[in-house]
Amino acid sequence: MRRFFTGLLAALIASVAVAQASTVSDAMTISWTAPPTDAQNGNALAGSTNAITGYNVYVSTTTLTAVPTTPTATVGVSDGTVAATVSATLTETVGTNLFVYVTACNSSGCGALSVPGTYLVEPPAAVPGVPTNVTITVVIK
Repeated sequence: MRRFFTGLLAALIASVAVAQASTVSDAMTISWTAPPTDAQNGNALAGSTNAITGYNVYVSTTTLTAVPTTPTATVGVSDGTVAATVSATLTETVGTNLFVYVTACNSSGCGALSVPGTYLVEPPAAVPGVPTNVTITVVIK
């Protein structure tokens, strides 16, 4: 009997380790506020020839010190908005910490990376496990 419980405990520990190492495909919504001025002169961007034309979003499992060559997502700005939202679907391992950066772009190029937002990849929603140790008590009257 002891051997059975030892084997059962080992199987449970192994299944928990596998569940935490699984990958999750999840959509995340990222939002930010546009910079109101340019980086060089402090001139207002809205309504100027230097107005923001789009944003690049970068998602990484490590902190970034330089702008990568390929963004995870791009967002165009067609109505002059000062805030935007983008959804990107990523497949990552449960427990991974993601760093999300945004750059604002115009006809002169893209600015520097924002301060990162972070997101911890969590297990997907799931139904509860199976109840155990069900006992029956019969009362004879």
